[in-house]
Amino acid sequence: IPLKEIPLQKQNFPSLCMSFLSRELNRATYSLTNGICLQQIPVEIAIAAIRDCTSFDEKEAEELICEAYSIHERRFQNLYQKKKPTYLIMTKQGCESFLKTGLTLDHFVGFRAFTIEERQSIFQHFLENARSNSYFTPLLLKERELKYTFNMECYDKLGVLLDAKDNNYDPEGGYRSVFLTYPDFTRQYLSYYLETLV
Repeated sequence: IPLKEIPLQKQNFPSLCMSFLSRELNRATYSLTNGICLQQIPVEIAIAAIRDCTSFDEKEAEELICEAYSIHERRFQNLYQKKKPTYLIMTKQGCESFLKTGLTLDHFVGFRAFTIEERQSIFQHFLENARSNSYFTPLLLKERELKYTFNMECYDKLGVLLDAKDNNYDPEGGYRSVFLTYPDFTRQYLSYYLETLV
């Protein structure tokens, strides 16, 4: 019985985002992460960050935007509009670090750092949904600093993704993650998440 799924090491950025979307779309999710994540970035801010970055030339940047635009927009809308529970446990230190540096914990190699105004807009979306969306539950760990190697994402009835926390999704460097698809582990992890962490 296969217990895990390991993605291709040379997945490009749009196909990687599509693999995330296929697991997240209209599904309850339970995240344990250090701070703000890629899917929380409004699409217009993501586009500006790609266009201003020096990792790609102008043609490469426009191709990337063309390929990834609709996928990223769907991930962002799904996060805040789906009618399924979305739990997001973060550290205070991770949120403070984002506000100081403009870098997310999984800052895509093709993004420049977000400006102060963009950071404010990202947090404004986040806080508005925390107040008004009964399906969206962001939480902070009581421990101010938590040292860990992976971000963890549980997809209801699907599996648990262990993702290297310092990942920058560099298509040349590969992508390090393991997706555990063993149903008993998923149920036990979800039970621990809701009954202990939450």
